[in-house]
Amino acid sequence: MKNITILLFLLIITSTNIKAQDNAQKEWETLIQVSANHIKQKNYTEAIAQLDNALDIAKNKLGKQSQAHGQTLYVLGYTYFLMEKYAEAETQLLQAEQNTNVFGSDRANTLYYIANIALLYHKDKNRAEQYYQQALAVYKETYYQSQPQSYAIVCNQVAMELFNAKHFDIAEKYFKESLNIFELHENLNPKDQRTILESLFTLYYAKKEDLEQALIYLEKLRALEAKHNSKLSEHYMNCVDKSIEILFSRSEYQRAIPILEERREIYASTLGKDHIGYSTACNDLGYAYYQLQNYQQALPYYKEALKIREKAGEEFIAHYALTANNIITLYTEQYLYEDAERLHFELKSKRKQVLGKMHADYAESCDNLGRLYLKKSLFDEAKIFISEGKDIREKVLGKQHPDYATSCNNLALLYQNQGLYA
Repeated sequence: MKNITILLFLLIITSTNIKAQDNAQKEWETLIQVSANHIKQKNYTEAIAQLDNALDIAKNKLGKQSQAHGQTLYVLGYTYFLMEKYAEAETQLLQAEQNTNVFGSDRANTLYYIANIALLYHKDKNRAEQYYQQALAVYKETYYQSQPQSYAIVCNQVAMELFNAKHFDIAEKYFKESLNIFELHENLNPKDQRTILESLFTLYYAKKEDLEQALIYLEKLRALEAKHNSKLSEHYMNCVDKSIEILFSRSEYQRAIPILEERREIYASTLGKDHIGYSTACNDLGYAYYQLQNYQQALPYYKEALKIREKAGEEFIAHYALTANNIITLYTEQYLYEDAERLHFELKSKRKQVLGKMHADYAESCDNLGRLYLKKSLFDEAKIFISEGKDIREKVLGKQHPDYATSCNNLALLYQNQGLYA
């Protein structure tokens, strides 16, 4: 009988402890949920207060080695991290990392934020990479088999952290690991693959000396977008524009021409042949042929652009002037001075009408026309227009402006050609 009484007493104590732990667990869960809502609303001070209470319950009622204790330390550290209180964040996260019951994604996230602190707060690249590698190892073990895309996204996030800290070589490694996963698993979300390709493009574009690699990833982006979306999409056209920009900066005009022609065809079908965007496609194509000294190919595209821009309205006077000057340069280099002169006058007249005579752009037209007459040895006409441009530049820009100095130099060349040295 005595043994039965003792057994019943022990069972009552055990039941009471379990019930107390259940209550503590529910109380802890409630506090964590409340703090999570505060974090979402960026009410970090309120979140910290709730988390401190949750930590007290986890430590004193659930135990320091409980999963709840480790998770609370992690969330506290994460909240301090969001507040940019890196010293406090590191303290909590390092304690969470030592808790053996913090596992899976919670452990990986803890390591990830410790690495971020090492990178952002301590500026310690080696320590950061050490923790990033540990975090990725946990992510890989947790997700790779069932969710390879999740692991790839985390690799990309790590790479972006390193990229933003300008550790390009280490970032490149993780970007490529992320991309490799997408190339091995064709059924993964193409939007996430696009994000990683964009990251690799950004990396090589930022490095400048690796622009060829940047072009390779732009080509991959274009292929991905064409396959899963459309050549008419904004993302595809952004890749086209960026490819043209890089090729022009490298003077690779022949290589740019097929892309320029594709852009012109797309704009013709989507924007229409009267649109200013289509005129830009024509102008750029003409410019590429001009740079290749293929004037016969360049001129029709320039003329098509000029015709559109002439009709586009006064707000596009700068676009019109750009193309007009491109054609004038082309004419001048072929010694077609009469054609150049006619277009100079047309541009000068249009600028006067839209901008007025007391404007730097009108002065530019005067100066350019004067220099054309100087080439033709028509000194009297040259003096009239160069002087007009000089006077306007003096009043509008001032004598310290480089354009005013250019006018003075052109006037000096005129006098020199006339033998007037004094």
